[in-house]
Amino acid sequence: MGEPDRSVLVLGAQGMLGSVSARAFQRDGWRVVRAGRRAEDGFSLVDLDRPETLREALDGIDVVVNPVPAARLAAERVVLESGPALVNLSTSPASAWRDLRREATSGPGLVLIHAGVAPGVTGLIAADLLRLHPDADEVELAFTISAGGTSGRSGAGFIHRYLSTAAHHRTFQAELGAQWGPRTCFEIGPEERGWLTDELVAGRAVRLGIYFHERPLQALFIALNRVHLMGAVPRFAFVAGRRRVPAEPSAEPIAEWIAVRRAGERLAACRLDGHGDYRMTAMAALVFAQALLELRTAEPERTGVYAPEEIFTLDRLWPELGQRGFELAEL
Repeated sequence: MGEPDRSVLVLGAQGMLGSVSARAFQRDGWRVVRAGRRAEDGFSLVDLDRPETLREALDGIDVVVNPVPAARLAAERVVLESGPALVNLSTSPASAWRDLRREATSGPGLVLIHAGVAPGVTGLIAADLLRLHPDADEVELAFTISAGGTSGRSGAGFIHRYLSTAAHHRTFQAELGAQWGPRTCFEIGPEERGWLTDELVAGRAVRLGIYFHERPLQALFIALNRVHLMGAVPRFAFVAGRRRVPAEPSAEPIAEWIAVRRAGERLAACRLDGHGDYRMTAMAALVFAQALLELRTAEPERTGVYAPEEIFTLDRLWPELGQRGFELAEL
């Protein structure tokens, strides 16, 4: 067997999502270079506080995968200036991405933002629903949270940050079908608008929510929300026990809700199913990375910062997503 013809540099590979992503790319036949902030055997030293360390690591790399939620977006800036392509899996604030797009230079790099499951594949589905229902004036997105997932301290802290911003959150119901039933979703991060692009939102209202897979945990948070105590939940409750990188990612069921409405009436809704939040995020990264390489071959002049729904369609990527464990149910 010859050498792999596709190479990927995985940042944050000493952490949870980075390690899961690196293993997924390696199993898919890519040449994988693992990068981290600590000098350890098997890892290239890349410290995003020192961008020159990333520039030194890019030689021979086709795609960079970045799961690190860095507010300054240092990795993305380096890749835009130097190439090659980058798939970002983090949920950095949408405002930071809007700033990066305005400041992007004419360098050779191509950056795909919000390219996981939620956001990521959910954005493709939302764009597809809005194409079918352009008169919709509201988009609903609800993402699954699980206490038994692979998520590390950073990911768990992200959820706590949004839940603890208010003592009480508005809610909406996601009708997830017979297997899941109706779920109460806590609205979070209205400023993020589901990480959908301005062009896709186009003046529509966006409701972004989360709900817990475990019913007892869901019931607890519903009770806390009812008595206006959501902000009192300590961060420790979310991040405890999440230090060790697992040998394999978890495979808990996930079900993401995407719906469009007009004047309060639901026009269409879909449920995106999979097993394991980080496992499915790594699968999405594989699909997006391969699609980016094909796009660069077909359109070598394309550079800049894009969300998945700006350069890909659900129809274009669904065969590959379906092969990697994604399922889509119309509700």
